[in-house]
Amino acid sequence: MTWQVVFANPIDGLTPGNLTLVNTGLGGTPTITGIMPTSPPPATTWNITASTGSGQGTLGLNLANDAGLSHTVTNLTFTGEVFDIDHIAPTTTSFTRLTPATSPTNADTLVFSVIFSEKVTGVSADDFAVTGTTATITAINSGGTISPSITIDGGDLAGFNGVVGLTTALPPTSPTWRATRLPTPNPPPMKHTRSITPRLLPQWLSHLQTAAAPTMPRQP
Repeated sequence: MTWQVVFANPIDGLTPGNLTLVNTGLGGTPTITGIMPTSPPPATTWNITASTGSGQGTLGLNLANDAGLSHTVTNLTFTGEVFDIDHIAPTTTSFTRLTPATSPTNADTLVFSVIFSEKVTGVSADDFAVTGTTATITAINSGGTISPSITIDGGDLAGFNGVVGLTTALPPTSPTWRATRLPTPNPPPMKHTRSITPRLLPQWLSHLQTAAAPTMPRQP
C-alpha cells in the first residue's frame, strides 16, 4: 500500500528512518519498502510504499523526525492516515433453502441462500456449482452482504425428478471438505463436522471454504 506525503516546502534526504509504521493487529512484519519523490528532489510530494504483513488489522504511517532532511519540519510528530487491512479470505458457513423453503418441491425455479463469514463482493456464478440437474445459476442477489441469494433455473429442471444441490466451486488445488446428508421431508439444519483453514488472501471472493448445500428432492 502507498501513502502520499506532502510537505509545505521541497525537501531531500527522506529515508525510512524518518518514518514510523503503526501496526495494530497485523501479523508478520509490515515494513517500508519504497520511498519515491513524484519529481526530482528536492520535492514537496513523496510516495511511501509499505508491505502489509498478514492477518487482519490496521496500519498507519507517521513522520517521526526530520533527521537528515534538507529542510526543517516544524510539526513533528505528524500522524498520517490509517488503513484497515484484511488478508483473511471469507468462508462459507452454510447453505439453506430460501424459495421454496420446503422439500420435496415441484417448483421450476429454486433459490438458495448462502451465508459467508463476512460481507463479500464480486460474487458470481463461477463461484458455485449446481449438482443433480442441467439447470444453471440465472441470478445472484449479493449487494455486498454476508447472505447472497442464488437462483437456479432452466435446463431440465421443469421436468426433473431427483435431488438438486448447490456447492461452492473451489480451485482444483484447494483442499475440500463436503458435509452431506440424506434428504428428508423436513431436514435438520446443516452441521459442519470439519472446517478448512482458508489461505490468507485479499478480501475478495477468491477463495472459499467448501460446504454442501441442503438438497432439494423434487416431486412431480
